[in-house]
Amino acid sequence: MANLNATKWGNGIGPASSTFSTARTTTSANITANGTGVNLVAVKYARTGRGQHSFNRVFYYFDTSGITGSVSSVTLNIQGHTGNDDGDVIVIKSTAFGGDGSTDLVSSEFSSLDYSTTYSSEITSWTLNGNNAITLDSDAESDIQNNNAFIVAIVNHDNDFQNSAGGSAVSDDNAIDFQPVGFLSYTEAASGYTHDVNGLAAASIGKVSSVATASIGK
Repeated sequence: MANLNATKWGNGIGPASSTFSTARTTTSANITANGTGVNLVAVKYARTGRGQHSFNRVFYYFDTSGITGSVSSVTLNIQGHTGNDDGDVIVIKSTAFGGDGSTDLVSSEFSSLDYSTTYSSEITSWTLNGNNAITLDSDAESDIQNNNAFIVAIVNHDNDFQNSAGGSAVSDDNAIDFQPVGFLSYTEAASGYTHDVNGLAAASIGKVSSVATASIGK
């Protein structure tokens, strides 16, 4: 199993609003890009007693251009921190960081979320002072294998992802330590023909008798 560190990351703190949908879709968040400290409310949904709603979200970008083989058994590793583990979270697809990692996270990307593409199931238990190993699904495996950029957002599950306003005062927070940086652990199968031919290393073989190595089983 190989590891791949995130090369860009960030967290956003959205402004409060008396309207749930306005708070959820805002593009004017307070952004910290590539921070190395602890955020006790990195992922959050809150509703005050006066009906003000607000969200915090976390984003990671991974350069997956060097991964070309079949990918399986992917885990997203996030360091928790003593403080808050109140909320259930989920990992979903994002188009932040310019969509390709060309920029750092910016305020306008706070709502750059694809709620229809989930990369994990609901995470109901958050490790406070240790690693949170989040198993990613087949959509994540496919995007890591086929795309040069893999971008995720970690959001509150019960209210943000479910698009459901809290009916009473609530504050569901999850603490994250951004140092060490989040990373992927994954298994990558060797691509193409994996055997030497007449003493020539497999890595140097593009075709055997005009048949592409990826098409050769034996």
